[in-house]
Amino acid sequence: DVEFVGKWEYKANPVAKYTVGYKFESETAGKELPQAVKDLLPTDADEYVNGDTVNAKQPAKAEVEVADGKWVFKGYEPAGPVTVGTEDVKFVGKWEFVAKEHNTTYKFESATTGKELPQEVKDLLPTDAAKYKKGEQVTAKQPGQTQVTVADGKWEFKGYEPASPVTVGTEDVKFVGKWEFIADEHNVSYEFVSGTAGKELPQAVKDLLPTDADEYVNGATVNAKQPAKAEVEVADG
Repeated sequence: DVEFVGKWEYKANPVAKYTVGYKFESETAGKELPQAVKDLLPTDADEYVNGDTVNAKQPAKAEVEVADGKWVFKGYEPAGPVTVGTEDVKFVGKWEFVAKEHNTTYKFESATTGKELPQEVKDLLPTDAAKYKKGEQVTAKQPGQTQVTVADGKWEFKGYEPASPVTVGTEDVKFVGKWEFIADEHNVSYEFVSGTAGKELPQAVKDLLPTDADEYVNGATVNAKQPAKAEVEVADG
């Protein structure tokens, strides 16, 4: 009889290998990731087969300071560890922007040369414990009263520099309130009296009484106006 013997050789299928990739995304609407965050993106040159377990590589740091705040790493999607299936693995890292918070401070200054603010004005200085973020608007708090009466006049609040509202930038907001001193004004009046007992002043003397329509502030020097003449002739003297 004739017998044919067929030969078969076994060749294993190549094992499928998969890669692991990383991507960062901003989790804050309207804010793009800065380069300083993108530079932290991990890489993985290894290859993995079905059934392997992969733990995501963490970025070198989880917070990145920028001019107007900081970026905080919130984790990966999917959260590790991941079991490799029949596709490449891709970890998407989420970053959240936390805006820097700024203070608002107040200061009062005298707008009148040579006049220091009294304590009664200083006691009206507002305070603000709130925190503000870049882009927010701050309206200056007005003092409890805009006029303060003192012994020789009054102080009037003239407003803040800068004028509010102010849009917060990358620094604290400082409002400087200006106060102006208005001195009390005083009148000068005249009166004639007789220096001779039993003798009343005649009308001809009274008619010489000076007047002064001006007003004077504390510290001003006033010279009395002299009557038009220093002697008045009457019938008996």
